[in-house]
Amino acid sequence: MKNEKMLDKDRISLKEFRQYIFYPVYPVSNLKDLKNKQMSESFPFWRRNGLMPFIPKGKHNVEISFAQVIWLRILDHLRALGYGVSDTAQLCDRLFKDAYLEELPKKRIKYHYDRLREKELAQTINEDERETLLRLSQMLEDSILLYGLKFEINFLTDLIIWCLDNNQEAGILVFPGGICMKRLGEEIHPLGNTSPDPAAPHIYLSIFYFLKEFIQSEDLGLIRIPGLLNENEKKVLAALNSKNISELTIKLSGGEVVRVDSKHFKQISGDDAKRIRLAIGLGQYEEVTLSVRGADSITFQKLKKSIYSGSPGK
Repeated sequence: MKNEKMLDKDRISLKEFRQYIFYPVYPVSNLKDLKNKQMSESFPFWRRNGLMPFIPKGKHNVEISFAQVIWLRILDHLRALGYGVSDTAQLCDRLFKDAYLEELPKKRIKYHYDRLREKELAQTINEDERETLLRLSQMLEDSILLYGLKFEINFLTDLIIWCLDNNQEAGILVFPGGICMKRLGEEIHPLGNTSPDPAAPHIYLSIFYFLKEFIQSEDLGLIRIPGLLNENEKKVLAALNSKNISELTIKLSGGEVVRVDSKHFKQISGDDAKRIRLAIGLGQYEEVTLSVRGADSITFQKLKKSIYSGSPGK
């Protein structure tokens, strides 16, 4: 068996994978199935059963994207595990057709647009984010672009991107009847209208596993796999996953995590700032530390800074 260093010679960096995930750069002729046969031999059967919508009939010497290769790998593994064709077709509909009908690309763009818009309104947005916000706004107004993206962005690519963005395992739990759920790190969510018991017997399709074919081991090693983390690591990871943290303090006792404190920063301006300053009597060059220990009261400490010489802050 080849070691990882030998295999890495045929792999690309994470940056390159991100750049070309949707581009048709992978020759279909290079695809071999689990039996080391040309995967294209299965194309007519898969196409007849509605499992392969992205390769035109009779076009076997084409190039496809990395995301599409992963779907073909999934088909090959499901077949080897004896998963029924009709059930696989329902799974395919859920990942691709439903994403198309639900306008998943528009939803994802709108989500990122709204997050940056909130930062703009709070006056905490930087120039790079402002440019991104402008591009997202233009994309939301481009109906032709949004229509084209509906053929590229689906629930499978959603999981791949989430896995890479969060450096955590993602995957699909496949149950009888084409029913499925998605894993996002330690969490499992329904993928569709049906919500089966995650503990029920199922096939698990690991995104991390399929990414190993393309991405160099050093880059892929950053992804955390559930089940390989100890309790201390899980506590820290949960804190890191919180949004807008500016400072994280971890306190240990005997090597065990006993407390995780996080600090968030938010700027308040306008009328809200005036009301708060009036309520607590906050003047120039003063700081206040608030504490909430019960449901009915707030305590605070006020620090007054006296500036005798030089400029403020020095």
